[in-house]
Amino acid sequence: MKITSKNVQLPPKTTSLIADKYQHLVDRNLDLLFSRCEVVFHNGFADYEVSLKVHLETQSFYVLRTDLLLDNAIEDAFLSLYYKIEKYENKLAAKQFFRSKFQKILRFLSSGKARRSAKITY
Repeated sequence: MKITSKNVQLPPKTTSLIADKYQHLVDRNLDLLFSRCEVVFHNGFADYEVSLKVHLETQSFYVLRTDLLLDNAIEDAFLSLYYKIEKYENKLAAKQFFRSKFQKILRFLSSGKARRSAKITY
């Protein structure tokens, strides 16, 4: 994961927190093509902005979170990213389930049609 920062120097503890959260994504066996974490400190608002970009083979995800505490912003961003990826995986699983059921129904109907037409023809 590429980690960039602006207006803030990331301590090693924060970098290891990001790497640890990223490792949870890798453990899910996703086909990660590209991932990026950007941390920005806004002087005017005195808050941190964390943006995560993850590109999979078929889908891209983008999460942006702000908080007064850097660790809270990072954890919130990763939790939101986990939720989005889980929702996407559930959607794919539902599509696959309905696709397989639909194919079974079509096979059943097409095989039944052939049998019925064979009985009717002389």
